[in-house]
Amino acid sequence: MRLLAVAIDAASLLVLLLGGLAVAFVWLLIRSSAGRYDAGTGDTLIAATLIGAIAPAWTAWQATRLYRLGATFGQARLGLAVEGARWRRALRLLLHPISLLLWGWLLITLLLAGAPPLWLLLTLVNSAAVIFLLWVGALLVSVARGSEWRHGRLPHDWLARTRLVQRS
Repeated sequence: MRLLAVAIDAASLLVLLLGGLAVAFVWLLIRSSAGRYDAGTGDTLIAATLIGAIAPAWTAWQATRLYRLGATFGQARLGLAVEGARWRRALRLLLHPISLLLWGWLLITLLLAGAPPLWLLLTLVNSAAVIFLLWVGALLVSVARGSEWRHGRLPHDWLARTRLVQRS
């Protein structure tokens, strides 16, 4: 069920990305007279900004759903909910592997904005922490404890002290 919920969430992101690409494509076609002229710099920036804003907007939408309703879009469709305090549910999403999209977007945005190297380093370290330190570390601790995996708590649940349960 968990994997299917993540697949539904990823599919919703894919639909938004495809929709954004279609809107950007139509925008550029209109602004370039169906491709007869080169699109202006401003027009291409508008199209790129639209596409670039989709991943963080989707992440914010999912975080808001999880914070307010206790479930992401995919979890709600399958009748699942995350138990735990609101801030712990939001933390769970930031630790979830699907949040790598947010961390990647943040890193690319900082790179494009010409951010100071320290900010880039902090973002890169945070991304690496989500991937390696938290997931692998939680896996090792969980296996050492021997009970977490058998009871369905994955590293992002264990670290945020939340639990994914079936709604009744």
